Amino acid sequence: MDAVVLAEAGLQRIGHNDYEPVSPYIITPQAGQGALAVVARKGSEAVKIASMIDDPISRIETSIERGFISALKAGCRAPVGVTAEAGDNGITVIVSLVSPDYISRIYFEERYQGLGVDEIVNKIFKRFEREGGLELVEEWSRKTSGGLEEE
Repeated sequence: MDAVVLAEAGLQRIGHNDYEPVSPYIITPQAGQGALAVVARKGSEAVKIASMIDDPISRIETSIERGFISALKAGCRAPVGVTAEAGDNGITVIVSLVSPDYISRIYFEERYQGLGVDEIVNKIFKRFEREGGLELVEEWSRKTSGGLEEE
């Protein structure tokens, strides 16, 4: 075996620190990876507890990722990767999708400053559309509409 891909958090948990992380430039993760969602009744004690661990930056990043996937209406039928990361110079968003025949790939990275979540989602959606992403999502949808096809 030449390589194996494992979760970084799991490696850290067992104290294994000799590893090389895979860059999102190589494999762009699905939306919301690493995010934790809490569902609770409004005004409940659970809401108060959850608010203590809420991270506003992570919430924005995850909202961008999930907002983009929601705008695509692709569900789980297309392996669209999207990751958002907030930093000192704004929010960097990476989007990636490969065609079902694995011949073509859409990939782009954009940095945004001073924009809200909805504005960023709209901009990445439009860029994805311009680059032919909606057609690739449709190809994936046709391929997977009757269940996974064997190669």
